[in-house]
Amino acid sequence: MTEAQDPFEEVTVRCETAREFLDELDETNERWGKEHELWIYRGQNDASWSLKPSLYRLLDADNPHDRATYKSFEITLLQYFVRNVNLANLPLPSDSLGFISYTKEGGNKTHRFAPDLHGSEILYDFTHVLFAVAQHAGVPTRLMSFTFDPFVAAYFAADTKVLYHRLQLSPEWHEMRLQHMMDRYQESEDPECILEWCKRSILGLQSLLPQHMAVWAVRVHDLHRLTTLRLLDHPTGEILNLSLQQGAFICDIENDAWNENYFQAFDSELSKTVATQGIWKITVPCSEIEPLRDMLNKKRRFPNLLKASYDSLARTAMERVGWLRQLSKQNASEKPTDEKPATFLPTTEE
Repeated sequence: MTEAQDPFEEVTVRCETAREFLDELDETNERWGKEHELWIYRGQNDASWSLKPSLYRLLDADNPHDRATYKSFEITLLQYFVRNVNLANLPLPSDSLGFISYTKEGGNKTHRFAPDLHGSEILYDFTHVLFAVAQHAGVPTRLMSFTFDPFVAAYFAADTKVLYHRLQLSPEWHEMRLQHMMDRYQESEDPECILEWCKRSILGLQSLLPQHMAVWAVRVHDLHRLTTLRLLDHPTGEILNLSLQQGAFICDIENDAWNENYFQAFDSELSKTVATQGIWKITVPCSEIEPLRDMLNKKRRFPNLLKASYDSLARTAMERVGWLRQLSKQNASEKPTDEKPATFLPTTEE
């Protein structure tokens, strides 16, 4: 989609620095209106990416088989997820099997019929909390992740894990494997040719990297009033990291058919909120990622607080103690300070 065709052009705010970016996202900014107005936010590594649920990014709309089987594929993913979580003795929200039923009664629009992995036709409810748990854990679903905290969205815009995985799937990344390059270089009778090929591979990889990252903001009132998309109010208290991230999900509760317009993105629905300025797209150059991360760390938006686990906190404690021991050795002859180490340290490790 070119910039001239972008339906969100008039609600796109282009920032030049990380400071300007966070100022625009601050909810004290007059853009966000009155206190009672509820906004949700989504961070994306690449400002050019469309708004599309992970399930539909995974499957191919042009593939007849994918179009015919996407419902059973979705249900199969959920059933295997529950089965594996149970085998691992990990907790799930109560009534985790409540998302499916083998009855054929019920006319709620949020319920759909689909064959399960054994071919039995079942009724399922994609607003069930299990979909939120699975989506948050990385299982592709029809839900799209948002947050009530704009700075958490900024954190995810600057978190390159998703971008890294996308690059790993590209041919350019495959060609960039270091050992592969070295083997070809050593076996070649024309090393200069191999070096030129390496240069082209690097340039090809660079072309895949985004120029700008973005945070999308959607006003919930406009979402419900103007579109078929809905904010799903899941009990986040049952999902620790979702609670820490103030996470939320939206989903299209009307359009279930796998047609071209629906599959491509949620853009067509969300563009209806442009006229009321119920949606904004705040962008900043990717070159600002490091200063942005530094500022977000000071606002306490970093993995140890947003993706808390005993492992990450223990690792950080070890790093902190190791750093203090090294500092103590270096400054043994200096007067000790009264400064105390922070309870939490930002870390980029997952």
